[in-house]
Amino acid sequence: MRPEDSRAETLRAGPGVLGRWGKRAFDVVGALLLILLLAPLWITIAVLIKADSPGPVLFRQRRIGRDGQPFLMLKFRTMVDGADARKPALLSLNEAADGLFKIYGDPRITRIGRRLRETWLDELPQLLQVVTGKMSLVGPRP
Repeated sequence: MRPEDSRAETLRAGPGVLGRWGKRAFDVVGALLLILLLAPLWITIAVLIKADSPGPVLFRQRRIGRDGQPFLMLKFRTMVDGADARKPALLSLNEAADGLFKIYGDPRITRIGRRLRETWLDELPQLLQVVTGKMSLVGPRP
């Protein structure tokens, strides 16, 4: 066997222990830097959400993560508080199939929520879950 064959086999086998540690270090350092750099933006978003509608700043939802383990996903809240309770009244407007629920111009979305969704800023709290190891900066989504 040639040395380059051995190296190619190692690369195909996966990242190994050092690769996993390196990816985890990248996740933690990257997420912490982004949290620190974007802290003023987080505060601004929290104030805007509170000013736009009553309710919590963060939306929490149970999702399935790595190895089928459930975890609590966090996002900035983009809908009115209690939006799930209003869903049955809107079922006739559903535009999605296969058990999904999607309405163009959903009336439950707040004004600031619409902007947060357009810019993906509602996803920023997920950086906290990267730090705790529940998510990764790069990889599958929940």
